[in-house]
Amino acid sequence: MSSITVSSLVLGSLTVTVDGTDSSLSLSVLATAPASLSIELGTPGATGPAGAAATIAAGSTTTLSPGSPATVTNSGTSSAATFNFGIPQGTTGATGSTGTAATATAGTTTTGAPGSSASVANSGTTSAAVFDFTIPRGDVGATGATGATGATGATGAGVVVGGTTGQVLTKLSATNYDTTWSTPAADAVSSVAGRTGAIVLAVADVSGAAPLASPGLTGTPTTTTASADTNTTQIASTAFVVGQASATTPANDASAAAIGTSLKYARADHVHLNPLPTGGTAAQVLSKIDGTNYNVQWATAGGSNDVQAYKTAGTFTWTKPTNAKAVFVFLVGGGGGGGSGAVSNTNSNRGGGGGAGGGGITQIWMNAADLSSTVTVTVGAGGPGGASKPSGTVSSGANGTVGGVTSFGTYLAAGYGGAGFAGSATGGGSAGTGGTNSLFGLYGLTGLGGVAGTTTTGTSQSNASAFQGLYANGGGGGAGAAASSTTAADGGSGGGKAAAVTQSSGTGSLVAGGTGGVASSLTAATAGTAAYAFGYGGTGGGGGYYKTATNGGAGGTGGAPGGGGGGGGGSDTSNASGAGGTGGAGYALIITV
Repeated sequence: MSSITVSSLVLGSLTVTVDGTDSSLSLSVLATAPASLSIELGTPGATGPAGAAATIAAGSTTTLSPGSPATVTNSGTSSAATFNFGIPQGTTGATGSTGTAATATAGTTTTGAPGSSASVANSGTTSAAVFDFTIPRGDVGATGATGATGATGATGAGVVVGGTTGQVLTKLSATNYDTTWSTPAADAVSSVAGRTGAIVLAVADVSGAAPLASPGLTGTPTTTTASADTNTTQIASTAFVVGQASATTPANDASAAAIGTSLKYARADHVHLNPLPTGGTAAQVLSKIDGTNYNVQWATAGGSNDVQAYKTAGTFTWTKPTNAKAVFVFLVGGGGGGGSGAVSNTNSNRGGGGGAGGGGITQIWMNAADLSSTVTVTVGAGGPGGASKPSGTVSSGANGTVGGVTSFGTYLAAGYGGAGFAGSATGGGSAGTGGTNSLFGLYGLTGLGGVAGTTTTGTSQSNASAFQGLYANGGGGGAGAAASSTTAADGGSGGGKAAAVTQSSGTGSLVAGGTGGVASSLTAATAGTAAYAFGYGGTGGGGGYYKTATNGGAGGTGGAPGGGGGGGGGSDTSNASGAGGTGGAGYALIITV
């Protein structure tokens, strides 16, 4: 005999039915205290046939009306039980404080050992019941007979089975999954580029591959850029090559040749300092100036000549050329200015101004070593002529001004030409004297003086002889009139000279001085001729004319270098007198060999 104990916390009636029996038991639960019921089971019957293992499942839970009995029914089978529970609602008790509505839920279901008692336990509370069930497993039945083997189904699609190591899956046709395992042949490629048999592929046989030796790359291949001065067999990028260009100024002064160790290369536009001096002329040679490296100059082979000529009045600096051996100095002083004519009544003399003297000339060779590195050169100015005297007042003319001295430092000087003097009411003005020299008169020539003014036609300065062609000439005299005379008179000519002088013949073409003014045509006196040829001085200016009731003619300017100015012509008181001519400026010529 066995028993089943049933416990309940629910008020009301509980009916318990046990599978395998024909009886059921009703239990009234009248108190909230747990109540239990023990049910004695009958003697087990004979062992039945073996069946499948029993299963138990919780089914539905139904709330019954108050006072009705609780129910548990099996809606399944004896081997697959499904318990459905009916739980009666409690009767309405005395109204108390509102409580929480009671709930009942199925908890766990446990399969007990065969032959053990089934049980239901509340693992919850009285107001929230959770029923946990324990259902005993049925005894294991006898093993049933083995069923017949079924027919083999069709082979499914996919990779074929079988095959051995090293084999490959090969398509048999274009049909999906039509494959087989096969062993690849050693000469699977039958031919390459027309070659058959045992074939070794070359780089050219593989599309896109590059040979290891001299690859014919296309596009713009790139590589990493090595640091500057890298010296290995790695590939050089264009950036590395450009980076190897030198940024150092090329060396120019080395005492000896050297191979060098730099890995830099010179740029195409790099420039070495040119040690050669600029300038020079054809056929000159490079000559050392001193012992300093690269201190050289262009020089004419066999010696060089340096010529410096100063033709205008002023002060200059001469610089001794490098390697100078000897210096020749030729100087001409400035010519003097002529005197102006007098203004007087026709019953008095109206003398013309005197012509001025030419500047002195001097020349000498000097040892270059005796000269300083620089020498001041002063070129004398021509002396201004005497100013014209105005009409209306009896007046003597004005004296001219002497010329300026031309000098080469303190070494040598050429004197100025003397000034012509003013004409007066008593007679013509005196002539200016020729310039003298301040050093070594043996090597110099005194300039020819001018000629005096007159009270008649002006006196002309004589032309210099052939030997006297070197002189600077004086100016011609100005014309005038004697008391109680109104006869017109021309001015005198300035001194001239031979242009080409030879010692053997003493002849040469004439270089005339300035012509005197012509009264009849009122033609002004002309200036003396300039003569800058080596060793020459200028010619004198012509004298001015006289004509009654007309302004006196002005004297002509002396020709450069050093020519004396002509004297101005006299005039009646009704007119102004003629001004004296200005002397020609001096000249300096320095030749270095």
